[in-house]
Amino acid sequence: KRAILLSIMDFSRRIAGSGIDLHFAGVPIVEVEMNTLSQRDFMTFTPITFILIFLVVWWLLRKMTLSVLCQFNLLICLVWGIGFFAMTGETFNIVTTIIGPLLLAISVADSIHILAHYREIYVLNGGDHAGAVHNTIRNVWLPCLFTSLTTMAGFASFVTSSIRPVKMMGIFTAIGVGFAFLLTITFIPTVLMYFKDRMGLGMPGIKKAGKDLPPSAVTDREDLFAAFLHRIGDVSSRYYRSIVIAMVVIFVVSIYGIYKIKFETNTMNYLPESNSIRRDITFIEENMGGTIPFVMLVQAKQDGKDFNNPESLRLINTIQEHMMKNIPQFSTSFSLADYFKEMNKAFNNSKAEFHTIPDSRTDILDFYELGESDVLDRIVAPDRREARISFMSRWDTNETAHRIHNYMVDYMGKTLGSDYSYKITGLSSMYLNMEFQLKASQRNSFIVALIIISLMMFVVCRRGWLALVSMIPNIFPIAVTMGIMGWFGIPLDVSTIMIASVTLGIAVDDTIHFVTWYTRNMAITHDRRAAILKTFRDVGKPIVITSVVLFLGFFILILGTIKPTQAFGVLTAFSMFFALIGDIIFLPALLMFFKPAVAKGDSDFLAEHGEAGNAVS
Repeated sequence: KRAILLSIMDFSRRIAGSGIDLHFAGVPIVEVEMNTLSQRDFMTFTPITFILIFLVVWWLLRKMTLSVLCQFNLLICLVWGIGFFAMTGETFNIVTTIIGPLLLAISVADSIHILAHYREIYVLNGGDHAGAVHNTIRNVWLPCLFTSLTTMAGFASFVTSSIRPVKMMGIFTAIGVGFAFLLTITFIPTVLMYFKDRMGLGMPGIKKAGKDLPPSAVTDREDLFAAFLHRIGDVSSRYYRSIVIAMVVIFVVSIYGIYKIKFETNTMNYLPESNSIRRDITFIEENMGGTIPFVMLVQAKQDGKDFNNPESLRLINTIQEHMMKNIPQFSTSFSLADYFKEMNKAFNNSKAEFHTIPDSRTDILDFYELGESDVLDRIVAPDRREARISFMSRWDTNETAHRIHNYMVDYMGKTLGSDYSYKITGLSSMYLNMEFQLKASQRNSFIVALIIISLMMFVVCRRGWLALVSMIPNIFPIAVTMGIMGWFGIPLDVSTIMIASVTLGIAVDDTIHFVTWYTRNMAITHDRRAAILKTFRDVGKPIVITSVVLFLGFFILILGTIKPTQAFGVLTAFSMFFALIGDIIFLPALLMFFKPAVAKGDSDFLAEHGEAGNAVS
């Protein structure tokens, strides 16, 4: 399609020369433009995301070899994910074009947790490289497995969508995340062991801190970042009642905003205002009329009322004239009534008074015989029981399309009676149906993701009340983001409907790491606040860094040229920020407020720390 349209456009420009301005419009033109922009966006997003991740990882690890290892692992993950997508015969579009940067941003999380833990353990155990690798994998592989599974569940939930691009994006991103976990948990430890003489040397910045170090001494013994995280943990666990109240207020305001959300499926509105094709369409619609088809099919329920009958043709003519008079978005229309009125006028010396429907059924049958078959085949069925009225409408919002649709339904219900039925179809009708599908897709995918991820969280927590409390910070970023969309009039479209499930699948990752280490620390210290502060020291830095990487990875999509992609990137990026707030501020406060019991810590971890513990209330 793109090759044909581009050749038509190039040929037209050659004929027109330099003295004529050409403007192109129509649905195929918009589709091709969206395809071209999607391809351009993919080639922009992926390398920039790759470079940004490298810079952030290098800043965290302060070791070039570890940073390069992380990036090489990401590159393999990207090649596997995109390669598998292409090998199955799938192609990129405005939705699937984000798979590349998504895989990069998500896949780096496990790498960061593994390498950050390895780097710290290496220094703390006095430079025992093999011991650091073994300790890292033993303590990190299980939470990384569950974070990968929850992320996969978030994306795989889109298999319930009836919108194919959304479904394919979800399926292949989930598969790519699975590839990334398998590669990260095997490839990185292997390389660390193979290049042990190069990986573990000269890593500054970590000062030894004994495992029995009291929380009050953290700020004196660790770097500024750790001290900052300790301060956050201290505030969130000390003033937990005020924080919980603030969270409830934010939830209420956000939920009110959610009820104000609108939907947008009109693809022309996805193009930026500065786009040349959009400017062309605007020019043509302002000067020559609409460019989007809106079609109505009128069906006769019995033979005597078919469209050989003058009465039926007059009904078509009445409907058509009424719609053109009362719907300002309709600029032109065409039907069987128009065609036969023109023929009747032509057979009567082109006199204006004969521009009417013939009164004789015989004349109408003659017109069928004399008419052009390629015209008639498009406006009436072979059995003459169904006729088509085609309107050309100007591009507008979904709200306008809803008003038009509802007006037509109301009018047709009053006009047709029992002898006729009708259908409304065409591209505009498809957009309205797509809106319904968007709503269903968002609802179904989110419910599926919520159920699966909640079950996984229960497996991680091994206590129902702890799992329930831990899910609250993961609902928080979704509520806030959707509330912002409602308050600021940002519509849901083919891209932004994915925000809720994607956020839930990704945001829960850091929660899993936090809860896993919190449970272990509770089994050792038996003191809730001390366990929270120690958890900040254990995984606070990787949690913050992975959130920063995810924020940047999604925010890069603002460089795209398609509005839904930009909106999805910015909103999901801020969802990652709100998820971080939920994990490092609200989750500790909720743990202090509700005091959920935790399960016995895993035996390897307890043995390593010389402790044993049962369930702690």
